[in-house]
Amino acid sequence: MKSENLRTEQLLWLVVDNLEHGVAFFDHTLKCLLRNQPMLRILAQFNLLSKDDATPDPAVLEIPAVIQEELKKFRAALREQEGIPRRLVRLTSPAGQAFFLTIYSIVHQGEHFYIALLHAQRLRIERLHEILRQEKGLTDQETRIVGEIWNGLSIQEIADKLHLSPATIKTHLRAIFDKLGVHRQVELMALLQKLIQ
Repeated sequence: MKSENLRTEQLLWLVVDNLEHGVAFFDHTLKCLLRNQPMLRILAQFNLLSKDDATPDPAVLEIPAVIQEELKKFRAALREQEGIPRRLVRLTSPAGQAFFLTIYSIVHQGEHFYIALLHAQRLRIERLHEILRQEKGLTDQETRIVGEIWNGLSIQEIADKLHLSPATIKTHLRAIFDKLGVHRQVELMALLQKLIQ
C-alpha cells in the first residue's frame, strides 16, 4: 500500500490537512510559513465581504490584518510575561460571521514559532456564559471577566475594556476562582475548555 511509504512529514500534513480547524505556522517575525487546506477555506470564508462574493483564489489568500494584529499582541505579551499558554480571540468577519482564533507559542532551537488555529464559532462556546451563570453561580460581571480571559485579554486589557481598575478585576478573579474551584488562570482556561466540550 502506498500510504506505508509516506514519510513522516507527509503523514503529518495528511493529518493536519484533515483537521476541521485552519492551522497556520508562523516564524518569530510572524511570517506565515505553512497553512493547511482548511485554513485556506476558512480564510476564504473570513475574507468574503458578502455572501454574494465569489470565493477568492486560495493561492493568493493573505492572512487578514486582524489576525496579524492578534499575533503581534500575543508576541508582545510573551515578551512581557513568560508562560502564557495561548491567546484565544473571537473575531468577526466583514460579513458579520463569528470566528475563533487560538494562538500558541512553541520554542524550537531557541526560536519562537507561533501556531494559529482558526475556526467558525460553535454554539457550545456561545453557551459558556449561560453555563457559568446558571450552573456555576457567577455574577454577570464575573461572567464578563471570564469571557474576556477566555478571549485572551490580560488583566489590564480587561480593566480598560470594562472601565474598572486592575485591582477590582483581581478581586473578581479571586471570587471566580473560589466559585469554580481553581487557583490560577491556567486552571481556569482548562476548566472552561472542559465546560464547552
